[in-house]
Amino acid sequence: MLILNIVSTICSSVALVLFLQWLMERISYSYGEGLASHGRLDVSIDPILGNVPAAERINGLAIALLPTIEEWRKKDRFGLASILTGWDQKLIQAGLRGRLSSEHFLALSFLSSLFIGGGMAVAFFLFGMSLAGAVFTFCLVAGGAFFIPTMVLSNIIANRISLIGKRLPFAIEFMLLSMEARAAFPSAIEIYCGQIPGDPFGQELRKALGDMEYGIPAQDALTSMAARIRSDDVSAFVLAVNTGLDTGQPIKDILRTQSDATRQRRFESAERIAKTASTRAIFPLFLVALAVLLLLVGPMAIKLAHEALF
Repeated sequence: MLILNIVSTICSSVALVLFLQWLMERISYSYGEGLASHGRLDVSIDPILGNVPAAERINGLAIALLPTIEEWRKKDRFGLASILTGWDQKLIQAGLRGRLSSEHFLALSFLSSLFIGGGMAVAFFLFGMSLAGAVFTFCLVAGGAFFIPTMVLSNIIANRISLIGKRLPFAIEFMLLSMEARAAFPSAIEIYCGQIPGDPFGQELRKALGDMEYGIPAQDALTSMAARIRSDDVSAFVLAVNTGLDTGQPIKDILRTQSDATRQRRFESAERIAKTASTRAIFPLFLVALAVLLLLVGPMAIKLAHEALF
């Protein structure tokens, strides 16, 4: 019996070593293929958080998944082609497409699902949960964790569009002042782009200006910018400017009108938010009042229940 146990242990150890060796070779091969895929996706080398060691490790794991994701996209497994196309549009809207492709984003979603779900399952298993319960926990948590990057991306898009809406009146007025100082429209855009570093609207205008420099008509460049941002205020501004360019109206007059209209829309939006603020505050105030009531009445109720039972 002892000899059988020793032989079984040795065989198990050899099988584990061989499996780990095969797994490392597979990961190494996938990483090499992923680097080639990464080069074809036209993104910067560090699409996550900049020159941060942890981010570089995450990026390396994501790169190892790229060959599989590319194969799924070519074969349109699970309708992946349309899903990745939608994520591409969202990444463009968030201003992240130059640093993050839709394939990288899907890989990060898989990693989020794996690490968070696996971490929760291992933690529950170590605290006494059965193996079946740990597997169920992994499936449940991993399914929710898969959508965490999507929620983060949606929040980035909402904040970026909100900031662009806030900067739009100032940008229009600044370009109007530049044109009143006898600057041409493209020059007015260039002057504004150099004023506020990191301004998302300035970044989009700079892309539109680059398109104009490559010979693309100003109307098409501005229309592409509106399609990237997908904001009603920006679309209205672009439509007015394009109409003026098509009809030959002075751009200064159009910018003056758009400045007043955009400012009026901002005031109306602020009034709507102010009117609905009291209604939106009812539910949080109800929760606070309920918490205070539980703090006051809870100890008394527990004491009365204890006296009634004992």
